Amino acid sequence: LRGEVVEESIEPEIQIGASVYIPDTYMEDVNQRLVWYKRLAALRESGDRGVLAEELEDRYGPIPPIVDSLLDVMELRRRMKDMSVSEARLRGDTLSLRLHEGSSIDRDALIDLVKQSRGQWEASPGNVLRHQVLGLSSPVAELEAALLRLDALPRRDMAPTARGSA
Repeated sequence: LRGEVVEESIEPEIQIGASVYIPDTYMEDVNQRLVWYKRLAALRESGDRGVLAEELEDRYGPIPPIVDSLLDVMELRRRMKDMSVSEARLRGDTLSLRLHEGSSIDRDALIDLVKQSRGQWEASPGNVLRHQVLGLSSPVAELEAALLRLDALPRRDMAPTARGSA
């Protein structure tokens, strides 16, 4: 309320049909699993995934593929947060990505992406981009490829706004 910059927190939602969790055969204690889910949800930096993976392996042994996929999804969620992508949904052969209204991805670059994509990308109302999947090995890989493409787009300058200068 003193002219400070207010950053809106984005908590991305991912619905891509990937089964990702920590099985009780890997981590028996349900309370420990809950602690780990919270830690994974709190990923903030690009190296955090690796640090948590090392700790998991040290404490519980080799990481099963389903837990490795969970680590990947949570890292993608962190990247979505950084890019202001609030939602990812995979339905059939279409991956929909909803950009938060405050996304810094340059709108002209998005328009160029859609125009040059030959139908692979399309823009829909409500800041939604739809992408035809590429036939990669998994839904996680599809989301990662789409985010890499968006992350390569230029950003617009976002001057922070001060709210409530009373």
